[in-house]
Order: sequence, then structure tokens, then C-alpha cells
Amino acid sequence: MYVHSKYAVIDGEKTVITSENWTSGNMGFGNGNRGWGAVIDSTEYASCMEEVFENDFSAGFGDTVTLASAYPDAKPYRGDLSYEPPDDVQRESFRSLVYPIFSPDDSFSAMKELMGSAEERIYAEEMDLGSSLRTVSGDSPVSWMAAAAVRGVETRLILDASTSSGDAETFANLMNQTTKVRAKAVDGGQGFSLIHNKGVVIDGGVWVGSVNWTENSFLRNRETAAFIVSESVSDFFAGLFMSDYGMDSEDLEENGLELTADVVDTGGGRRSVVLRTSGPEGSSYIWNIDGDIRRSEHPSAMFSVSPGHHTASVTLEGTEVSQTAEFDVPSEDGLSGCIIYLTAASVILVGTAAAFLHGRRGNRGRRYGGQGPGNLNAYTRW
Repeated sequence: MYVHSKYAVIDGEKTVITSENWTSGNMGFGNGNRGWGAVIDSTEYASCMEEVFENDFSAGFGDTVTLASAYPDAKPYRGDLSYEPPDDVQRESFRSLVYPIFSPDDSFSAMKELMGSAEERIYAEEMDLGSSLRTVSGDSPVSWMAAAAVRGVETRLILDASTSSGDAETFANLMNQTTKVRAKAVDGGQGFSLIHNKGVVIDGGVWVGSVNWTENSFLRNRETAAFIVSESVSDFFAGLFMSDYGMDSEDLEENGLELTADVVDTGGGRRSVVLRTSGPEGSSYIWNIDGDIRRSEHPSAMFSVSPGHHTASVTLEGTEVSQTAEFDVPSEDGLSGCIIYLTAASVILVGTAAAFLHGRRGNRGRRYGGQGPGNLNAYTRW
């Protein structure tokens, strides 16, 4: 069909591979897209990706033309191309095995094999789910997840709801009602406007790349992905996934509510306590401090308090789920070192999270002599 890959090979050593297009909406900070990416530091992996690029770039197959032929009216860009990297990019580095995966070659079979061998968890965050793959009983990623859930694997699915006109919510509800997969449709979140991700955490590995869950993406497009085998990398992306997924009713049943109480100085000798908890999306909360009861639709509340010992509680409205916390408010003479001061702050989540993968300089090469998912070789760098 068409080239849908999102990767770049740099100096024959590093490969950047992501779920994101090279646009301000995809790669931009602030309210951009949710996507995942990785920088893979391996000369062998880079060589593999260069070979794929040169094959696709070749005009010998008759399906590639020069840029000037395709865009005869294009004019050079004369704007400012300067770039200043941000100061607050999150960087993590790990030593890993990496399997290169491609469409239309082997992405479908590789995903099937990986999900079929999962033992602990499958977390999938997907922008798109093609109509031909929306089946929980046929040969599709959601059916493989459903089968894994029956085996006792923890399975969670996030679908983008920002452009689906309700279809994502309908299918997520179907998954929840007919399978053991825990599914959600998410319409944006803190720091991102839509889910453009195509990422999957499977046990101690993570799938990062351009492959959507559609028939064209698996079987017809040129797509690239990497399956990175590392407990640390897997946990890194699992944490990102869970921050988007939030809490559901099963989490609440298993873990209950958490309640924290932070005493703050609000000025003029007055003190307050900030109570915080977390519950499923759309929840309402009943707060109680020493008989002062309030209701809110937010997972936090502030109360004015006097010096002394206090008991606070929160109850999820409409349920018997609650949590209690005790705290002390020091006298004015004991404020030093005991008060958490309120300050104005803003937090920006990066739309595309990147795990930077590298090891020691020196001996480089393949470290895995066997075959990986879909009979793929694994690469690493030492």
C-alpha cells in the first residue's frame, strides 16, 4: 500500500524508531500525541535497518521515483531550521536484546507468537483497530489477548477515542463484557490530545514502532517495529501505559484506596491539610475530617485544620470502599521542618517517551545465537 515507517539510521550506529510522524503534532511537546519511541545503539541493528532502507529506496522495482518527479512544483524551504533541545527530556538507558520486525514481512506472525507465549502481562495502547480485526474469536490481536487472559495473563487494552465517534467505547465495553481483557477507550489525557501509539508491553519486553492494528498495516504497508527484551525497558513503558490507563474497578477491588494527608502553611498563621486519593475515572468522593464532611468529583480536597491530632477518611461514593489516615498538625512553634508549603507549579508530559538503549563501548555484535519471534535475529550493543 504505502510507506508508513517512522525510523532513522544515524551514522550507521544508532536507530531512532517511533510510533510518531515527523510533525509538530506528533513530536511536539505540550498537548501533542501520545506515542512511544526508542533509540537503539547497535551497529548491527543499524546495518539491518540500512539494508531495509536501501531496498525500499531503490528505483529498480519500479515503485520509487525521484522527489522532483513526484513534486515538480516543490520549492526549497528558506525558513529558520535552528533547533534547541528541551532541558527536561526524560532519558533512561538500558542494555537489551532487540528484534527487528517488519510489515508486510512478519509483523502479524511475530505479534501472534509473542502474545501466544505471554505468561504475565500484555498491555496494548493502540490508535487504530481495523474492522476486519475487531473479533474476539478469530485470528486477531484482540483474540490473542483474550486467549492470554484465559490463561491467567494480566491483559489491558487502551484504544484511542478521540476520532472514533463512539466506536472505541463500544468495542472496549464489548471486550469487558465478553472477555477477561480489561479495556478502556481514552479521549486524550494530561499532556496529550490523542493516542497515536502502537505500543505493546508483553512480559519482559516491549513492542515499539509504526504498526497499527489494521489489516493494511500488518499485511500490506511498509512498517517497522522493534521488540526490545529487557525487564527494565518493559517496566519503563508499563509505567507509562498505566499512567494513561489509570485505575479501574478491578484495581480498586484488589488494592483499595490510598489516602495521603499533607499539612501545608497557607499564610497568616493558618494551616490546612490536603487529602489525596485515586479512584476509577468518573468517581465521586466523600471526605471526612473530624466530622466535617464534604463531597467532590476530584480525587483531592483541602480542609482548614487546627494544631493537634486528626483523623481523615475518604469513601468512594455509592460504595463501601473507604480509607482512613491519621495526621498531626504541629503548633506554630513546631512548624519548621514539618510543613509542606504550597507552590505554583506546572507539569508537562512529553507526548513521545523515548528509552535510550546502549551499553559499554567496545565489542559490538549479536549476542543471541537462537531465533526470536517470527524467526528474527536479536541484536544488542555491549
